[in-house]
Amino acid sequence: LYKGIPEGRIVGFAGPSGCGKTLMATKIVGNFQKKNPQNWGIVFDSEIALDAATARALGADPDRIKHYPVNSVLGVRNQALMVLNQIIEKGLEGRFIIVIDSLGNLGGGKEITDAEEDKTAADMGLRAKDMKSMLRTLTYKAAKAKTTIIFTNHTYDNPAALFPSVVQNQSGGSGPIYMASLLIQLGFK
Repeated sequence: LYKGIPEGRIVGFAGPSGCGKTLMATKIVGNFQKKNPQNWGIVFDSEIALDAATARALGADPDRIKHYPVNSVLGVRNQALMVLNQIIEKGLEGRFIIVIDSLGNLGGGKEITDAEEDKTAADMGLRAKDMKSMLRTLTYKAAKAKTTIIFTNHTYDNPAALFPSVVQNQSGGSGPIYMASLLIQLGFK
């Protein structure tokens, strides 16, 4: 929460529902804003979980948070890439932090298109490929823009496991696990 998030990297908070993923990410945005009155947060919100009162209660300034409701992996990829390009073009490196809350609630391109066309075909792993594509595409640009990207993600138990594991599976395939520079798994005690 304090001086512990690497600049320009992808950082993940994973855990079950209600364990504090959004709270941690919002607190980090607030601490980032306090370091410099010209620092901004950008939140891509698929759960519509962040509101001004909550941000304020966690020490963040909601007037310096750009809030984008989102529903698809590729939509976040395209919008975040555009934002990172603008940060670089305008020479604003190091002045923004991006939060994607949450990967687990983002739909894949095929999933959303099929739903809109009233189709019931299975996704067949395309959402996981979209997720890897998004994280791969954003990794380089985030580093160049000196803009940390924090994502939250849901975890779930593997029902096929003979013995429960301490490390939980995440939504979205292996992309969030392997693309994050720092991955924190939260849980309940």
